[in-house]
Amino acid sequence: MTPDSISAFYDLLRNQLKNPLPGIEAQRKLAIISRRMFASNPNQAKKAAVCSVLYPSEKQIRLAFIQRTSHEKDRHSGQISFPGGQIEERDMDLQHTAIRELLKETGISITERDILGRLTSLYIPVSNFMVNPFVVGLTEKPKVLKQDDEVDEIFGFDLDALLICPIERKPISGHGFTIPDAPYFNLAGRTLWGATAMMTNELLEVIRQVKK
Repeated sequence: MTPDSISAFYDLLRNQLKNPLPGIEAQRKLAIISRRMFASNPNQAKKAAVCSVLYPSEKQIRLAFIQRTSHEKDRHSGQISFPGGQIEERDMDLQHTAIRELLKETGISITERDILGRLTSLYIPVSNFMVNPFVVGLTEKPKVLKQDDEVDEIFGFDLDALLICPIERKPISGHGFTIPDAPYFNLAGRTLWGATAMMTNELLEVIRQVKK
């Protein structure tokens, strides 16, 4: 893609994100069965923000992910996720949280102008977080510097490949749990599942609307 075509794609995506979102219906396609028990979100959930970062690389648009380091007490350790974290008192709002956490975890510095819009907030029962996803569009491949104590690896996956990636199912085990038939995306051998897969699927459905 050329710089002009990238900018044009981001403009279309920015406009599409202002329209009604696919929301929970898109997210639910990657939800494990037990999540469907949570019909509403608790008022006392902790607030967090993440960034879904799109960037050009080798004439393709890629979506950035991080592989989290493994920690015994972290229920999400070792999983693929979007960079992000919990809101802090110094943050003016959730958008500021997203920008700050992206820089801290990946070394990627952005401004408000790079944010194309927001996806639907998602409640994560296992950690009691209400996650607010922001979509970021970069016109150049970013330089990255991972936060070693939280991030094992930063990688990108081609957006076009992700758009045609089927939803597969397999048993997934983690910290004290086993899900016998979990939906996931196979990212060239990496397993993307859970909340990040749910948010990714909503983003993909928004992008499909842009590409129609």
